[in-house]
Amino acid sequence: MYRKVKEIAKVLGNIIKQPKFLLHHNKVSKTSFIRAGAELSYCTIGMYCYINTNTGLNCVEMGNYCSVAGLVIIGGMEHDIENISTSIKLSPALESR
Repeated sequence: MYRKVKEIAKVLGNIIKQPKFLLHHNKVSKTSFIRAGAELSYCTIGMYCYINTNTGLNCVEMGNYCSVAGLVIIGGMEHDIENISTSIKLSPALESR
C-alpha cells in the first residue's frame, strides 16, 4: 500500500511542478512535454517538442518536433554583440589588421 501511495504522490508531484514554467512568460504548445525540473524563461516552444529535466532555456524560440536533452542550457549568457566574434581568439584574417 505504501509503495502505491508513494507512486501516486510522485505522479501528482510531477503534474503539480510541471506548469511552473508557464509563470515565466512562456508560450508552450499543449502538445509539447516539459519535464519537471526544466526551467524556461521568455520562450516560445512549438508543437510536439520534448524538453528533458534539468534544462535551462532563456529567450529561446523553438520550432515543432524538437527535443532537448537533460543538463542543457540554451541562451544562458549575454555577450557583446558589437564584436565580430564571441571567440576568445580572433581569426587569422582579423589579426593582420
